[in-house]
Amino acid sequence: MKLVYFDDFKLGVLKGDAVIDVSSVVRDIPHTGPHDLISGLIARFADYRGRLEQATSNGGGVSGPLGRTSVVSKPDCAPSQAMASALGSPPSTTSLGTGS
Repeated sequence: MKLVYFDDFKLGVLKGDAVIDVSSVVRDIPHTGPHDLISGLIARFADYRGRLEQATSNGGGVSGPLGRTSVVSKPDCAPSQAMASALGSPPSTTSLGTGS
């Protein structure tokens, strides 16, 4: 599962060449910004994985083809890993699921 931020930091899942908007699935995670949201999702991923997969398979909330969607970033590592990388330490590899 590939998570992306798009269009002013909405959370989405990349499915093929489309971005599925899953911001409504994670809106109950307490956050003040995108960094808190992804940290909260990582901490609770086991609780949210099924909901994210269901939203992705339903195709609901499709943002559009990747070429026509403004992707802000791909949050593919934990915040502590990003900080370690910024400080010069090599981040370890983390996967949120099976990599599909």
